[in-house]
Amino acid sequence: MSDTTDTQGPYPIEVRLVSESGIRDARTYVRLRGSSSFSPLPMTRISGDAHDGLWNVTLAGAPVDTVYEYYLEASDRDDSIVRLPSDAPTTWYTFRVMSSL
Repeated sequence: MSDTTDTQGPYPIEVRLVSESGIRDARTYVRLRGSSSFSPLPMTRISGDAHDGLWNVTLAGAPVDTVYEYYLEASDRDDSIVRLPSDAPTTWYTFRVMSSL
């Protein structure tokens, strides 16, 4: 997700997940900058199948100067867990709601 001037949202986050054994579930962990903990949001497969699919979650609109911090986590039927970025939750992705000037 890139920085945006849209305060209405929603803000979609999509990821393609591939697993030979099949994806069991996927989550986005999200917080607002300054919060101490991430909250999990379930992702939904919107196309493909459990072996190769596009997964999505949407975040609510937010006021100018809001900074979202998030990372993704998926587990497959072999109980393997993958996080993006790979060293999450030590690092995470961010995007900011900016003024349109």
